[in-house]
Amino acid sequence: MTKKTTFDYDDYRACLADGLAAEREKRRGAQARLAEAMGCQSAYLSMVLHGRAELSLEQATDATAFFRHSEQEAHFFLLLVQRARAGSPALRRYFDVQIAQVLDERTVLARRLSGTTTISAEHMTVYYGAWYFRAIHIALTVPALQSRDALQDYMGLPVDVLNRALEFLVACGLAKREGETYLVGPSRLHLDQISPHAMAAHSQHRLRTLTALAMPRSDDFHYSSMVSASARDLPKLKEIMMRAIEEMRAVIRDSPEEDVFAYGFDLFKLKG
Repeated sequence: MTKKTTFDYDDYRACLADGLAAEREKRRGAQARLAEAMGCQSAYLSMVLHGRAELSLEQATDATAFFRHSEQEAHFFLLLVQRARAGSPALRRYFDVQIAQVLDERTVLARRLSGTTTISAEHMTVYYGAWYFRAIHIALTVPALQSRDALQDYMGLPVDVLNRALEFLVACGLAKREGETYLVGPSRLHLDQISPHAMAAHSQHRLRTLTALAMPRSDDFHYSSMVSASARDLPKLKEIMMRAIEEMRAVIRDSPEEDVFAYGFDLFKLKG
């Protein structure tokens, strides 16, 4: 099971309780040590955990230091505490908005992925206009696929299509040719979700997915679902998907380039 982060909680008490449980696995006396770090009695901390008292902002700040929260996690935890302490519905709604904004910002890929490279608008139109440009671009990271013949055997594309694609990738700097070998240029491109090219990119990817569905292989994996849920939980679902993407990227970074795969996530409201 994926370990929770501070951003998975909408109640700071649950976050505290889980944090203490994790500390107890390391060594005994976690609650006493946390109470000491916050400058309060262990009995008072028990009252907080059972909903009979609230942390002060000063105590909450000390708790974030105890759990070694990042700056962003500490900010989010303090927002949860302030919402719980709010003395009026209006103030609580204010912190609801602040919390929602933090969660929404975490779903923007462009703010969480580094190392992107930008090509011209004209090149982007071509690059994202057909699935095989991106597929060939990624395939060039695989040593065994860095020649025309190898790409032809692997992709099964018409020779003229493959040739034009390679020429294009070289022309816009996404690949370079060394004799009969083609090497990848910039390691990654990211297309912002509000880009005018986004629809073409997603559409081409899903059309290729439909082809894979029509000719299934035993090691393929496809999952689609429709569910009913609260709009309040949408940021949580997005966060889970974002964390899954980040964990996959961590595995991919350390994985030898031996084959080319495609994956995608979709989450959207079925409302006309």
